[in-house]
Amino acid sequence: MSKKTCLMILAVMAGLISVRVSALPTTPKNIEPASCAMTSRGLHDTWAPYANLPDKQFKQKTGYEKAAFLAAQGDADELWKSLRRTKSNASAAEYRIALVEALNSAILWQHRDMMRTLVRRGAPLDGIDGAKAHPLLLAISCRDHEAAGFLLDHGADMYVKAEGKADALWEAVTSKDSTSVDMLLDAGFDPCVDHARENGRGALVYRDEAAARLGFSAAQVKRLRCSAG
Repeated sequence: MSKKTCLMILAVMAGLISVRVSALPTTPKNIEPASCAMTSRGLHDTWAPYANLPDKQFKQKTGYEKAAFLAAQGDADELWKSLRRTKSNASAAEYRIALVEALNSAILWQHRDMMRTLVRRGAPLDGIDGAKAHPLLLAISCRDHEAAGFLLDHGADMYVKAEGKADALWEAVTSKDSTSVDMLLDAGFDPCVDHARENGRGALVYRDEAAARLGFSAAQVKRLRCSAG
């Protein structure tokens, strides 16, 4: 191989390396979620400042922090590289959190292909991220019916609860999301599970009665009624 050819190859390689480094995201492509409930605000506020970090500081962040931000930007190439490094260099627990953080960011910023790929690559559907957010509950609270349906179809636990909070069906009822109510019931959610909850005054509130007060149709209220016993 001639000296000239070698120099050309080195130049191309240098160019590729330069592009990859400069392509490390610093500005979110879509930092505001399209349509999301208040529960998503904490995730948004956590990762938005990363947009202004110099590359050197960004590289010093933990694996799950980088995964969450890169997924929020929809930067698949950098995300997979970051996850591979986390898997090789960090504990299994941190790698698991990184996968869940990435999945939640992909849901929040509606990066569908990334969400599906993360699930195919083993992202825990029933995991909790560092902000105590669960993928299915996040999708329901964001009224992201496509994401919620995908997670349910791939085995997400429909009865999961976030720490100190209600399950997905209660979330759908209290947010007046009739589409998610039907989706969960169609998926087999037992309306008798956690049917009654205490309000702030110690009295029991029943899910079907809450739905009726919130204006759900008579048919949906009937589906939400626990008929056991």
